[in-house]
Amino acid sequence: MKINTGRYTSVIDKPFVLFIIGMRINAFWKIWFWPVIFLAMASMIRNLSIHREKGLLHYEVFIYLGGFGVIQYWRSFDELHKFANNPKDEHVKSRRNYYARNSQDVGIWHETYLIDPKDVESIYINTPTLGLGKAFKLTKVTGQTDTAKQRLKKRLSYLVHSKN
Repeated sequence: MKINTGRYTSVIDKPFVLFIIGMRINAFWKIWFWPVIFLAMASMIRNLSIHREKGLLHYEVFIYLGGFGVIQYWRSFDELHKFANNPKDEHVKSRRNYYARNSQDVGIWHETYLIDPKDVESIYINTPTLGLGKAFKLTKVTGQTDTAKQRLKKRLSYLVHSKN
């Protein structure tokens, strides 16, 4: 994986959705159950990665104490909602299977954020392209974007001028 040496920031010119979803393993010893949930999540992400027209821009998988999660960047809430509720997509079947098990061995959680680009700032120092930089575009930090405050001010200025 190529490391971008130096300091970079993301270039975001439109609203987007940040969707974080995770599974909390409440019974680690019940190894026969929780991998099923993990594999269903992995299958959905794989499918969304192939079918970009559904609205997923990028994702990052993470592990936390007690479980796994996925940070997802979506073009719009409508596309996320359509995927989550379309009977032809995997999510509806996976959700039904999860509820049918009626088990507390694995918990599912998610958070949805509707993000205006003027409210976003990012910095990536000596990292591969990831996060918002992968969902949108990455650019080198300059003297005008050296601090978080400058990056937010520049983004706001760019958005105001681009609407005129």
